[in-house]
Amino acid sequence: MLPNLFLIGAMKAGTTSLHRYLGQHPEIYIPKLIKEPAFFAFGEGGESLIAGRPGRPRSMSRARYEALYEPGRVHRYRLDSSTAHLRVERSATRIREAVPEAKLMAVLRNPVERAFSQYQFSHKQAHDVGATFEAELACDAERARKDEQLGYGYLHHGFYHRHLRRYYDLFPPERFHIMLYEDFHADPVATVRGVIEFLGLNAGFTPDVSQRYNVSGIPRNAAIASAFRRFRGAKSFVERRLPPKLVSRLGQPLLRRERLDATLRARLLDVFRDDIERLQGLIGRDLSRWLEQPR
Repeated sequence: MLPNLFLIGAMKAGTTSLHRYLGQHPEIYIPKLIKEPAFFAFGEGGESLIAGRPGRPRSMSRARYEALYEPGRVHRYRLDSSTAHLRVERSATRIREAVPEAKLMAVLRNPVERAFSQYQFSHKQAHDVGATFEAELACDAERARKDEQLGYGYLHHGFYHRHLRRYYDLFPPERFHIMLYEDFHADPVATVRGVIEFLGLNAGFTPDVSQRYNVSGIPRNAAIASAFRRFRGAKSFVERRLPPKLVSRLGQPLLRRERLDATLRARLLDVFRDDIERLQGLIGRDLSRWLEQPR
């Protein structure tokens, strides 16, 4: 049994929270253990990416992938929320070939903010990253050169027009539901209801949105960061066994949020400007606020 609904991105744009909220609907099935199987991105025995880096090998046979969704046979929709499906070039064609009737969704976030959030999330997850965002970006081009099709690097994720164009070339426009992170963050209930309407489901459904998932942040001191790296496996083990709300309450005091340097922000905005302007026409949304520098 294959999924027929895909939340294809973007990474660090609220997709985990939206995935969880939609999974509360009785007609939408989400796998219990794996949010992002990324089967159509990496295929059988492909390579997973963690925070823009090569990760451990992912062995996901077609049979195992279908088994994830077999319990959802009685549901109207089976949801795959693999963000790699947006940034990995071959994903669109593979989804079109396997699930031609698929419906597709994406939450898009200002690509500069998205990249910076990914950097902070990498710190939180105890990955070995540069001491500053600018230092980390210095390595970005080299990662992209290794294999652009697999989406290495912080900046590659944010070229939404380039990535979505592949899907729009293969699926009719009525199959798409595009959301903006700012709207989702401001009113998650309204955003979820918009998805429910797009799917033709019960419009009276109200999700519990009291919990936010995968919040980014940087450990407040070096000792905490070191502990996260040394005991990452134990941390993951405990997180899987505690209620998400408790994990969030325990973890947030240990993290801090940083502000992006204005000069670096302006430089990155110039990198994305052309893609943002093209994206407006593709999805029919005014993105002028993305092109403005915050005051």
